[in-house]
Amino acid sequence: MYKYPMVFKREYTITIVALWLSFSLPLSLWLQSNELLSQVRSSFSRHVQLFDITFHLQGALSI
Repeated sequence: MYKYPMVFKREYTITIVALWLSFSLPLSLWLQSNELLSQVRSSFSRHVQLFDITFHLQGALSI
């Protein structure tokens, strides 16, 4: 088998690490922003549900 020189191996690993970072960092950031979005959405829907409940209660009391 052909043995690669150490310099090539080091550059190869640096390239792999750089590629992995360039893929994984935006992915993790995107996932975190998605988690934040879903948290905001769930809290917003909770507020909407509370508003609906109070609205229905007010409607029932007015009748």
